[in-house]
Amino acid sequence: MDEPKENQEESKDLPAKIAAASPSLQYFIGFLCLFGLASYLCTSISAPQFFEDLTIGNWIRGHGEVPRAFLWSLSGAGVDWHSTSWCFQLLLNFWEELLGYESFIILKLSLLVLGFLALMACYQRATKDFAIAGLLTTLVGCGIYTTNDFSAQLLAYPLFAILCERVLAIRERNFSIRPYEAFVCLLLLILYANVHFSSIIFLVTAGVLLFERSEDDPDAGIRRPAIFFGVILFSQLLTPYFGAQLISAGEKMLQFLTLDLGLRLNPGTVFHYPIAFIVLLLLVFAAFWHSFPKGAARGIVILALASSIFAFASLEVAPYALFFLGLGIASIWGQAKSRGESLGNLGYAFTQFTRTLGAFPVLGSVFLLMCVLVVNVSNLWKQPFTDGLLPIAEA
Repeated sequence: MDEPKENQEESKDLPAKIAAASPSLQYFIGFLCLFGLASYLCTSISAPQFFEDLTIGNWIRGHGEVPRAFLWSLSGAGVDWHSTSWCFQLLLNFWEELLGYESFIILKLSLLVLGFLALMACYQRATKDFAIAGLLTTLVGCGIYTTNDFSAQLLAYPLFAILCERVLAIRERNFSIRPYEAFVCLLLLILYANVHFSSIIFLVTAGVLLFERSEDDPDAGIRRPAIFFGVILFSQLLTPYFGAQLISAGEKMLQFLTLDLGLRLNPGTVFHYPIAFIVLLLLVFAAFWHSFPKGAARGIVILALASSIFAFASLEVAPYALFFLGLGIASIWGQAKSRGESLGNLGYAFTQFTRTLGAFPVLGSVFLLMCVLVVNVSNLWKQPFTDGLLPIAEA
Protein backbone atom coordinates (compact mmCIF):
# COMPACT_ATOMS: atom_id res chain seq x y z
CA MET A 1 0.00 0.00 0.00
CA ASP A 2 1.25 3.49 -0.87
CA GLU A 3 2.15 5.79 1.97
CA PRO A 4 -0.36 8.63 2.53
CA LYS A 5 0.52 11.94 0.93
CA GLU A 6 0.55 13.70 4.31
CA ASN A 7 3.13 11.26 5.69
CA GLN A 8 5.28 11.62 2.56
CA GLU A 9 5.34 15.41 2.89
CA GLU A 10 6.12 15.15 6.60
CA SER A 11 9.04 12.74 5.94
CA LYS A 12 10.47 15.10 3.32
CA ASP A 13 10.45 17.96 5.83
CA LEU A 14 12.08 15.85 8.56
CA PRO A 15 15.69 16.97 7.91
CA ALA A 16 14.62 20.62 8.00
CA LYS A 17 12.73 20.06 11.24
CA ILE A 18 15.75 18.40 12.84
CA ALA A 19 18.06 21.20 11.76
CA ALA A 20 15.63 23.84 13.02
CA ALA A 21 15.04 22.08 16.33
CA SER A 22 18.70 21.35 17.02
CA PRO A 23 21.18 23.50 15.04
CA SER A 24 23.98 22.22 17.27
CA LEU A 25 23.27 18.70 15.98
CA GLN A 26 23.59 19.98 12.42
CA TYR A 27 27.01 21.48 13.17
CA PHE A 28 28.08 18.36 15.03
CA ILE A 29 27.24 16.13 12.06
CA GLY A 30 29.01 18.58 9.75
CA PHE A 31 32.08 18.44 11.97
CA LEU A 32 32.03 14.64 11.95
CA CYS A 33 31.80 14.64 8.15
CA LEU A 34 34.79 16.95 7.79
CA PHE A 35 36.74 15.04 10.45
CA GLY A 36 36.02 11.76 8.68
CA LEU A 37 37.07 13.21 5.32
CA ALA A 38 40.28 14.59 6.81
CA SER A 39 41.10 11.24 8.43
CA TYR A 40 40.51 9.49 5.10
CA LEU A 41 42.80 11.88 3.19
CA CYS A 42 45.47 11.92 5.89
CA THR A 43 48.33 9.58 5.07
CA SER A 44 51.39 8.37 6.91
CA ILE A 45 54.22 10.88 7.00
CA SER A 46 56.24 10.21 3.88
CA ALA A 47 57.97 13.44 2.80
CA PRO A 48 61.70 13.91 3.58
CA GLN A 49 60.92 17.64 3.92
CA PHE A 50 59.55 16.82 7.38
CA PHE A 51 63.00 15.79 8.66
CA GLU A 52 64.58 18.95 7.26
CA ASP A 53 61.99 21.10 9.05
CA LEU A 54 62.49 19.14 12.27
CA THR A 55 66.27 19.51 12.03
CA ILE A 56 66.05 23.26 11.48
CA GLY A 57 63.58 23.53 14.37
CA ASN A 58 66.02 21.72 16.66
CA TRP A 59 68.78 24.12 15.56
CA ILE A 60 66.58 27.17 16.24
CA ARG A 61 65.69 25.86 19.71
CA GLY A 62 69.30 25.02 20.53
CA HIS A 63 70.83 28.31 19.32
CA GLY A 64 68.02 30.64 20.30
CA GLU A 65 67.99 32.40 16.90
CA VAL A 66 66.74 31.92 13.37
CA PRO A 67 69.19 30.79 10.67
CA ARG A 68 70.43 33.37 8.18
CA ALA A 69 72.28 30.89 5.98
CA PHE A 70 71.38 27.36 4.95
CA LEU A 71 73.81 25.41 7.12
CA TRP A 72 72.65 21.94 6.12
CA SER A 73 74.29 21.66 2.70
CA LEU A 74 77.66 22.57 1.24
CA SER A 75 76.06 24.67 -1.48
CA GLY A 76 74.40 26.90 1.12
CA ALA A 77 77.57 27.87 2.93
CA GLY A 78 78.00 31.64 3.00
CA VAL A 79 74.78 32.28 1.04
CA ASP A 80 72.10 34.45 2.62
CA TRP A 81 68.96 32.46 3.39
CA HIS A 82 65.78 33.13 5.34
CA SER A 83 63.65 30.41 6.86
CA THR A 84 60.14 31.51 5.94
CA SER A 85 58.72 28.61 8.00
CA TRP A 86 60.78 28.98 11.16
CA CYS A 87 57.68 29.15 13.40
CA PHE A 88 56.36 25.82 12.08
CA GLN A 89 59.80 24.28 12.40
CA LEU A 90 59.99 25.39 16.02
CA LEU A 91 56.50 23.93 16.58
CA LEU A 92 57.80 20.53 15.45
CA ASN A 93 60.59 20.75 18.00
CA PHE A 94 58.23 21.53 20.89
CA TRP A 95 55.77 18.86 19.77
CA GLU A 96 58.46 16.18 19.72
CA GLU A 97 59.70 17.17 23.16
CA LEU A 98 56.25 17.24 24.76
CA LEU A 99 54.41 14.35 23.05
CA GLY A 100 57.04 12.19 21.44
CA TYR A 101 58.11 11.32 17.93
CA GLU A 102 55.29 8.98 16.93
CA SER A 103 52.59 11.54 17.84
CA PHE A 104 53.44 13.74 14.84
CA ILE A 105 50.65 11.98 12.94
CA ILE A 106 48.19 13.52 15.43
CA LEU A 107 49.51 16.98 14.61
CA LYS A 108 49.20 16.29 10.89
CA LEU A 109 45.61 15.07 11.22
CA SER A 110 44.73 18.05 13.44
CA LEU A 111 46.04 20.49 10.83
CA LEU A 112 43.98 18.79 8.12
CA VAL A 113 40.83 19.04 10.24
CA LEU A 114 41.61 22.69 10.96
CA GLY A 115 42.01 23.32 7.24
CA PHE A 116 38.61 21.82 6.43
CA LEU A 117 36.95 23.84 9.21
CA ALA A 118 38.55 27.06 7.92
CA LEU A 119 37.32 26.35 4.39
CA MET A 120 33.85 25.65 5.75
CA ALA A 121 33.80 28.94 7.66
CA CYS A 122 34.88 30.92 4.60
CA TYR A 123 32.37 29.34 2.22
CA GLN A 124 29.61 29.55 4.81
CA ARG A 125 30.27 33.29 4.99
CA ALA A 126 29.90 33.61 1.20
CA THR A 127 27.00 31.22 0.53
CA LYS A 128 24.88 31.73 3.68
CA ASP A 129 23.97 28.07 3.09
CA PHE A 130 25.36 25.38 5.37
CA ALA A 131 24.77 22.44 3.01
CA ILE A 132 26.23 24.10 -0.11
CA ALA A 133 29.21 25.36 1.92
CA GLY A 134 29.81 21.79 3.07
CA LEU A 135 29.63 20.49 -0.50
CA LEU A 136 32.11 23.11 -1.74
CA THR A 137 34.40 22.41 1.22
CA THR A 138 34.41 18.73 0.29
CA LEU A 139 35.28 19.38 -3.36
CA VAL A 140 37.93 22.02 -2.68
CA GLY A 141 39.39 20.17 0.32
CA CYS A 142 39.75 16.92 -1.61
CA GLY A 143 41.60 18.79 -4.35
CA ILE A 144 43.91 20.58 -1.93
CA TYR A 145 44.68 17.70 0.40
CA THR A 146 44.97 14.90 -2.17
CA THR A 147 48.73 15.25 -1.70
CA ASN A 148 49.23 16.34 1.91
CA ASP A 149 52.94 16.38 2.64
CA PHE A 150 53.65 17.18 6.27
CA SER A 151 55.08 20.66 5.83
CA ALA A 152 54.34 24.24 6.81
CA GLN A 153 51.70 24.38 4.08
CA LEU A 154 49.33 22.35 6.27
CA LEU A 155 49.30 25.23 8.75
CA ALA A 156 49.33 27.91 6.04
CA TYR A 157 46.13 26.69 4.34
CA PRO A 158 43.80 27.21 7.34
CA LEU A 159 45.44 30.55 8.13
CA PHE A 160 44.89 31.68 4.54
CA ALA A 161 41.23 30.58 4.52
CA ILE A 162 40.27 32.05 7.89
CA LEU A 163 41.98 35.38 7.14
CA CYS A 164 40.14 35.58 3.80
CA GLU A 165 36.92 34.90 5.70
CA ARG A 166 37.72 37.80 8.04
CA VAL A 167 38.38 40.11 5.08
CA LEU A 168 34.97 39.20 3.62
CA ALA A 169 33.32 39.78 7.00
CA ILE A 170 34.97 43.18 7.38
CA ARG A 171 33.78 44.21 3.91
CA GLU A 172 30.23 43.14 4.78
CA ARG A 173 30.30 45.39 7.85
CA ASN A 174 31.57 48.37 5.83
CA PHE A 175 35.08 48.04 7.28
CA SER A 176 34.01 48.14 10.92
CA ILE A 177 35.88 45.82 13.28
CA ARG A 178 35.70 45.09 16.99
CA PRO A 179 38.82 45.64 19.14
CA TYR A 180 39.23 42.00 20.19
CA GLU A 181 38.63 40.87 16.60
CA ALA A 182 41.31 43.26 15.37
CA PHE A 183 43.73 41.90 17.98
CA VAL A 184 43.08 38.26 17.01
CA CYS A 185 43.40 39.05 13.30
CA LEU A 186 46.71 40.83 13.90
CA LEU A 187 48.04 37.80 15.79
CA LEU A 188 46.98 35.51 12.94
CA LEU A 189 48.62 37.80 10.39
CA ILE A 190 51.90 37.81 12.34
CA LEU A 191 51.74 34.04 12.74
CA TYR A 192 51.11 33.57 9.01
CA ALA A 193 54.06 35.81 8.11
CA ASN A 194 56.31 33.53 10.20
CA VAL A 195 54.84 30.21 9.06
CA HIS A 196 54.91 30.15 5.27
CA PHE A 197 55.94 32.26 2.30
CA SER A 198 52.40 32.06 0.88
CA SER A 199 51.56 35.01 3.14
CA ILE A 200 52.59 37.08 0.12
CA ILE A 201 49.67 35.50 -1.78
CA PHE A 202 47.32 36.58 0.97
CA LEU A 203 48.78 40.07 0.76
CA VAL A 204 47.79 40.24 -2.92
CA THR A 205 44.41 38.62 -2.23
CA ALA A 206 43.59 41.07 0.56
CA GLY A 207 44.51 43.98 -1.69
CA VAL A 208 42.16 42.78 -4.43
CA LEU A 209 39.26 42.11 -2.05
CA LEU A 210 39.65 45.28 0.02
CA PHE A 211 40.01 47.79 -2.80
CA GLU A 212 37.26 46.39 -5.00
CA ARG A 213 34.36 48.81 -5.40
CA SER A 214 31.04 47.51 -4.16
CA GLU A 215 27.91 47.86 -6.33
CA ASP A 216 25.94 48.87 -3.23
CA ASP A 217 28.36 51.72 -2.48
CA PRO A 218 30.30 52.61 -5.66
CA ASP A 219 31.38 56.00 -4.28
CA ALA A 220 33.10 54.56 -1.19
CA GLY A 221 36.55 55.99 -0.59
CA ILE A 222 39.79 54.10 -0.30
CA ARG A 223 40.85 55.47 3.09
CA ARG A 224 39.53 52.58 5.19
CA PRO A 225 40.65 49.83 2.77
CA ALA A 226 44.09 51.47 2.66
CA ILE A 227 44.31 51.40 6.48
CA PHE A 228 43.44 47.71 6.63
CA PHE A 229 45.85 46.88 3.82
CA GLY A 230 48.57 48.89 5.56
CA VAL A 231 48.09 46.83 8.72
CA ILE A 232 48.35 43.60 6.72
CA LEU A 233 51.51 44.85 5.02
CA PHE A 234 52.97 45.95 8.35
CA SER A 235 52.38 42.46 9.81
CA GLN A 236 54.75 41.06 7.19
CA LEU A 237 57.55 43.08 8.79
CA LEU A 238 57.01 41.60 12.26
CA THR A 239 59.42 38.71 11.83
CA PRO A 240 62.98 38.06 13.05
CA TYR A 241 64.12 39.07 9.56
CA PHE A 242 62.16 42.37 9.67
CA GLY A 243 60.53 41.74 6.32
CA ALA A 244 63.61 40.43 4.52
CA GLN A 245 61.86 37.07 4.19
CA LEU A 246 59.59 38.73 1.61
CA ILE A 247 62.55 38.66 -0.78
CA SER A 248 62.89 34.91 -0.37
CA ALA A 249 59.10 34.52 -0.61
CA GLY A 250 59.01 36.51 -3.83
CA GLU A 251 61.79 34.44 -5.33
CA LYS A 252 59.97 31.21 -4.48
CA MET A 253 56.66 32.42 -5.86
CA LEU A 254 58.24 33.56 -9.13
CA GLN A 255 60.36 30.47 -9.73
CA PHE A 256 58.08 29.22 -12.48
CA LEU A 257 58.60 32.46 -14.45
CA THR A 258 62.39 32.22 -14.65
CA LEU A 259 63.91 30.57 -17.69
CA ASP A 260 66.93 29.07 -15.94
CA LEU A 261 64.73 27.12 -13.53
CA GLY A 262 62.38 25.88 -16.23
CA LEU A 263 63.56 22.29 -15.94
CA ARG A 264 62.57 22.19 -12.28
CA LEU A 265 58.93 23.01 -12.93
CA ASN A 266 56.14 20.67 -12.02
CA PRO A 267 53.49 21.80 -14.52
CA GLY A 268 49.93 20.74 -13.90
CA THR A 269 48.10 18.35 -16.21
CA VAL A 270 44.70 16.70 -16.00
CA PHE A 271 46.46 13.57 -14.75
CA HIS A 272 47.15 15.38 -11.46
CA TYR A 273 44.27 15.20 -9.00
CA PRO A 274 44.38 18.92 -8.05
CA ILE A 275 44.21 19.94 -11.72
CA ALA A 276 41.30 17.55 -12.31
CA PHE A 277 39.42 19.23 -9.46
CA ILE A 278 40.30 22.65 -10.92
CA VAL A 279 38.80 21.67 -14.27
CA LEU A 280 35.67 20.38 -12.51
CA LEU A 281 35.25 23.57 -10.47
CA LEU A 282 35.97 25.72 -13.54
CA LEU A 283 33.03 24.10 -15.31
CA VAL A 284 30.73 24.69 -12.32
CA PHE A 285 31.99 28.26 -11.96
CA ALA A 286 31.43 28.96 -15.67
CA ALA A 287 27.89 27.53 -15.56
CA PHE A 288 26.92 29.57 -12.47
CA TRP A 289 28.57 32.71 -13.82
CA HIS A 290 26.66 32.32 -17.09
CA SER A 291 23.36 31.94 -15.20
CA PHE A 292 24.00 34.94 -12.92
CA PRO A 293 26.85 37.16 -14.20
CA LYS A 294 26.37 39.80 -11.49
CA GLY A 295 26.82 37.29 -8.70
CA ALA A 296 30.61 37.10 -8.71
CA ALA A 297 32.71 40.09 -7.73
CA ARG A 298 35.28 41.08 -10.34
CA GLY A 299 38.15 40.70 -7.91
CA ILE A 300 37.25 37.10 -7.10
CA VAL A 301 36.83 36.31 -10.80
CA ILE A 302 40.29 37.73 -11.56
CA LEU A 303 41.88 35.79 -8.69
CA ALA A 304 40.15 32.55 -9.70
CA LEU A 305 41.02 32.73 -13.40
CA ALA A 306 44.59 34.01 -12.93
CA SER A 307 45.45 31.39 -10.30
CA SER A 308 43.92 28.65 -12.47
CA ILE A 309 46.20 29.64 -15.35
CA PHE A 310 49.26 29.69 -13.07
CA ALA A 311 48.26 26.28 -11.67
CA PHE A 312 48.84 24.75 -15.10
CA ALA A 313 52.34 26.23 -15.00
CA SER A 314 53.15 25.03 -11.49
CA LEU A 315 51.25 22.73 -9.12
CA GLU A 316 52.36 24.93 -6.21
CA VAL A 317 49.59 27.36 -7.14
CA ALA A 318 46.87 24.70 -7.53
CA PRO A 319 45.60 24.82 -3.90
CA TYR A 320 45.00 28.56 -4.13
CA ALA A 321 43.29 28.21 -7.52
CA LEU A 322 40.95 25.65 -5.96
CA PHE A 323 40.24 27.98 -3.05
CA PHE A 324 39.44 30.96 -5.28
CA LEU A 325 37.24 28.90 -7.59
CA GLY A 326 35.31 27.62 -4.58
CA LEU A 327 35.02 31.17 -3.27
CA GLY A 328 33.74 32.36 -6.65
CA ILE A 329 31.07 29.63 -6.75
CA ALA A 330 30.13 30.38 -3.14
CA SER A 331 29.81 34.11 -3.86
CA ILE A 332 27.55 33.54 -6.87
CA TRP A 333 25.40 31.14 -4.86
CA GLY A 334 25.09 33.58 -1.95
CA GLN A 335 24.20 36.53 -4.18
CA ALA A 336 21.67 34.48 -6.16
CA LYS A 337 20.06 33.25 -2.95
CA SER A 338 19.77 36.74 -1.45
CA ARG A 339 18.28 38.19 -4.66
CA GLY A 340 16.02 35.26 -5.51
CA GLU A 341 17.83 34.51 -8.77
CA SER A 342 17.98 31.10 -10.42
CA LEU A 343 21.23 29.30 -11.24
CA GLY A 344 19.71 27.04 -13.86
CA ASN A 345 19.54 23.27 -13.89
CA LEU A 346 22.94 22.85 -12.23
CA GLY A 347 21.89 25.01 -9.30
CA TYR A 348 18.70 22.98 -8.97
CA ALA A 349 20.76 19.77 -9.05
CA PHE A 350 22.97 21.07 -6.24
CA THR A 351 19.89 21.86 -4.14
CA GLN A 352 18.32 18.46 -4.73
CA PHE A 353 21.59 16.70 -3.92
CA THR A 354 21.91 18.43 -0.54
CA ARG A 355 18.28 17.61 0.24
CA THR A 356 18.94 13.97 -0.56
CA LEU A 357 21.88 13.94 1.84
CA GLY A 358 19.69 15.54 4.50
CA ALA A 359 17.20 12.68 4.21
CA PHE A 360 19.65 10.15 5.69
CA PRO A 361 18.81 8.96 9.21
CA VAL A 362 20.52 11.22 11.73
CA LEU A 363 21.51 8.64 14.33
CA GLY A 364 22.59 6.16 11.68
CA SER A 365 24.76 8.81 10.01
CA VAL A 366 26.42 9.69 13.31
CA PHE A 367 27.13 6.03 14.07
CA LEU A 368 28.56 5.42 10.59
CA LEU A 369 30.80 8.51 10.80
CA MET A 370 32.07 7.48 14.22
CA CYS A 371 32.97 4.03 12.89
CA VAL A 372 34.82 5.59 9.94
CA LEU A 373 36.76 7.83 12.31
CA VAL A 374 37.76 4.96 14.57
CA VAL A 375 39.00 2.84 11.65
CA ASN A 376 40.90 5.66 9.92
CA VAL A 377 42.54 7.05 13.05
CA SER A 378 43.55 3.59 14.30
CA ASN A 379 45.18 2.81 10.94
CA LEU A 380 47.13 6.07 11.06
CA TRP A 381 48.27 5.38 14.61
CA LYS A 382 49.51 1.90 13.64
CA GLN A 383 51.74 3.32 10.90
CA PRO A 384 52.50 7.02 11.47
CA PHE A 385 55.50 6.92 9.09
CA THR A 386 55.87 5.27 5.71
CA ASP A 387 58.10 2.17 5.72
CA GLY A 388 61.65 2.95 4.68
CA LEU A 389 61.41 6.67 5.45
CA LEU A 390 62.85 6.66 8.95
CA PRO A 391 66.63 7.01 9.12
CA ILE A 392 68.57 3.91 10.20
CA ALA A 393 69.97 4.27 13.70
CA GLU A 394 73.71 4.02 14.12
CA ALA A 395 75.00 0.76 15.52
